Formats: sequence, structure tokens, C-alpha cells
Amino acid sequence: MPYSDDWATRPEGYPYKELHPKGYKAGVLGAIYPTAFGGTVPDGATKTDAFHELIMWDELSRCGTIPAAEGILGQASINSMALPPVMNYGPPHLKEKVCRAVVTGEQNICLAISEPTAGSDVANIKAEAVKDGDSYVINGEKKWITGGLWADWFTLCCRTGGPGGSGLSLILVDAKTPGIKVRQLHTQGDAGHHTSYITFEDVVVPRENLIGEEGKGFKYVLENFNHERFIIAVGANRGARVCLEEAMRYARGRKTFGKRLMDHPVIRHKLAEMARMVEGCHDSIERVAYQFAQGVPQSNMGGP
Repeated sequence: MPYSDDWATRPEGYPYKELHPKGYKAGVLGAIYPTAFGGTVPDGATKTDAFHELIMWDELSRCGTIPAAEGILGQASINSMALPPVMNYGPPHLKEKVCRAVVTGEQNICLAISEPTAGSDVANIKAEAVKDGDSYVINGEKKWITGGLWADWFTLCCRTGGPGGSGLSLILVDAKTPGIKVRQLHTQGDAGHHTSYITFEDVVVPRENLIGEEGKGFKYVLENFNHERFIIAVGANRGARVCLEEAMRYARGRKTFGKRLMDHPVIRHKLAEMARMVEGCHDSIERVAYQFAQGVPQSNMGGP
């Protein structure tokens, strides 16, 4: 917490090369991943589930932003959003190449989905991967890509077929591949997530880097968004709880008309209503965590 303001605003962000391995060795960051990929099990537990992830992001988000803190392990949250498609659908050789390195904090990965003309409209993505022998040749642009500057790998959503969602695929791209340019997009109040603009110009990637099946990228992305929303909801709710805590502390100390703000019925009502909403949201988050922990398929989790 003492470092969060500094790390959030300085261009280089927080010292991830030091903190990610340290967080893994402490048994914290690894607890949100399967042991098959290097994940760790906390002392006293026999396995990990979505509740460990809920607790981790909730605690880190006490520092004041979403998900985790401004600049504090923000890239770790991005890794947890971009790695699951590889873990769930990637071929064995990609899992071996990437998963353990990201889980242990040695490398980073990010999602490359949104584009200048297709933000939330994923089905209209224009970045294209054209087959050329044993390779794909990729051309296109990606915008608002969180973690792009630190990424060693991109989980790239691009068009390998016709129009619409059925023409999209996911491809794992090495960030050091020639033809890739990454530049920072300056955002308000948070440099720690390294939001970026990425261009792909005749980028040659092996066809064996295809994640899952060709044409199933849209399905994989929508499923993955459900887990991503869970993480963001945890951080957002803790952020709201921190605001409520600050408001209550101020209301106990500030005096108006001869008494504390806390002693005015209208203020007490406002604080109670805020607490009701925070607790209601937390209840919903725990219900989602329970469904994840019980093995409900991600494809069924869109509604919750």
C-alpha cells in the first residue's frame, strides 16, 4: 500500500520482475492456477478453487483500484485473464512453452482482442491471419490492450475465416516476432497496467500456435470473459468497500451544526444504503465463486 500511488503514476510501473516471482514463492500468485501448470496450494488446504482467487484479488484491491491495485500486481491479474485460453484449449506444446513460465512469474501474457473499430464488438474484428504453408501471416491493429508493453506473449483474436464470430480464431503470438510494434496509450490515473496500441505487419507465426480449433475463437473469448468479469467484480466491490470505509471514517471525525456527520440521520441512512449495496454485491460474487468451484462450465456462467 505505501508504494501504490508511486507505482501507479510512474511510466515504468511497478517492479514486476521482482514482485511476480516473489509473489509466487510466497504461495500467493500461484494459488489461482492448477497445480499441473505450477500452481501452488496454500498451507492447510488440499486444493485451490475460485474462493482462493476471490480472496487474493479482494485483498490486493484494498490498495485502491481494479482489479488488484493501481500498479500493484496489475499485470498478474492480466496474466490470469489471458492464460486460461491456453490452459483450457491450447495444444500440449503451447502449454509446456508458456503456462509454467507465466504462473511462476518469469513471463507475462496479455489478451489482444479489442481494435480501433471493434472494441466490445468482438464479432467484427478485422485483424487477419492468412495461411501461408505452415504459418499464418498476421496483419491488423489492436487498441486498449492492457499489459501490452510487458507481454512476452499475446493471446490474439483474429480472423482466419469469413465474416462474423464463426470466422475468428485464437493464436498465441510471441511478442518478439518481427513486424510487431507496441506503443503505450496514456490513461488517466493508472500507468501500472500499461494500456497499449499494437500493430501487426506481416507477422509470421507457426500454424501450430493455433489455440484450440480454427473458427472457435469467438466462443473461447466469450467464455473467458466470464472469468474476467469475475475478477473485475471482486476488485470493483473491494474498491467500493474502501470508499465506504473512508466515508465512515470521515463521518466520524467531521462536525457540522454542532455534531458529527455520523450523527445526522440522513448521513447514517446514506452509509447504510452504501453498505447494503456492497454486501449485496459481495454475496453475488460469492455465489459466482461457488458455481465456478463446483465445476459449472464457463459457457453457463454468462448470466450470473
